[in-house]
Amino acid sequence: MLKPYFEKALSYSAYVDHFEEVLDNPPEGYPNHKYVKLNWSRHKRLTKKSVLIKPFENFSSLNLSALVITEAWCGDSAQNLPTIHKICEAANIELKVVLRDQSDLIEQYLTNGGQSIPIAIFFNEHESLHATWGPRPAPVQKMVMDNKASGALSYDDLSIETQKWYNQDESKTLQNEIFDLLSQL
Repeated sequence: MLKPYFEKALSYSAYVDHFEEVLDNPPEGYPNHKYVKLNWSRHKRLTKKSVLIKPFENFSSLNLSALVITEAWCGDSAQNLPTIHKICEAANIELKVVLRDQSDLIEQYLTNGGQSIPIAIFFNEHESLHATWGPRPAPVQKMVMDNKASGALSYDDLSIETQKWYNQDESKTLQNEIFDLLSQL
């Protein structure tokens, strides 16, 4: 049942306001605040620079809504949410944001048993059409999982490697994955 979460969720603009508030005035004990400034910079850059490469407007007849589970401290979210927002705008999909650390919704969308984010959930009014994407494009997910198994890179080094991948990819893989996902609906 996604509708109760959707009704309580933040609009995308309210999420951006929340992000900026966390940046300027982090709540006591806010996790990973050192990354929020970096993520804000990435979020702003991608909001300005990401360009859609697929005809997402073709999906407007599906009458979909989307919920994204995320947090401002999440680097993968900073890399993906601005493009997901553009996709939703182009496809006339109403997008709302659920804060992972303030909701139990993530428990229904675990990745390999973990609460990895962002998770994008696309659904129609009756929730009969339903698809999820996340927490990151498949090549980055493989990189993260391979490193989890091997322990070859520290968290900071892995973050640098994933950032290089994101910069090189320019959200093309994300767009292709979501396009393919929506095409199946």
